[in-house]
Amino acid sequence: MEERPLKEHLAKLGPPSPISAQERVPRPWFNPFGDCIEFQSESVAVVADRIDDFLTLYRSAENNEVIGFQLKDVTALLRDLGYQDLEVRWSMDDKRIVSLTALLLKAYGRSNLTIHRLSGYSQAIRTIEDDEVEVETASAC
Repeated sequence: MEERPLKEHLAKLGPPSPISAQERVPRPWFNPFGDCIEFQSESVAVVADRIDDFLTLYRSAENNEVIGFQLKDVTALLRDLGYQDLEVRWSMDDKRIVSLTALLLKAYGRSNLTIHRLSGYSQAIRTIEDDEVEVETASAC
């Protein structure tokens, strides 16, 4: 197999451009296989801190600071509570864009209102920089 055409093609493209800081900003994402929203603001080892049936906080193993979370049963939350309060807009690829803060608050209201849960949910909300998350319409209906 001849390597020269590939090398020539790569030389035409030039060196890869460095990824800007904006492109590396962590974003919450919907995992359709786990039916959950995952978010982790730093790539470090974490300790999971289960708050309730819906929310698990991710704490940095280095300093115990909350750096992310997992919100479970997203499809059930969306189906039971409806999109009307959560939907921000539609995307072009048939996904709904929902407010993550609104979704967290809806999950918080589904169980006993305790100081532990209030603290956990407020810590999760404080980790969010981008409040919008895409949720696949087919799996959320």
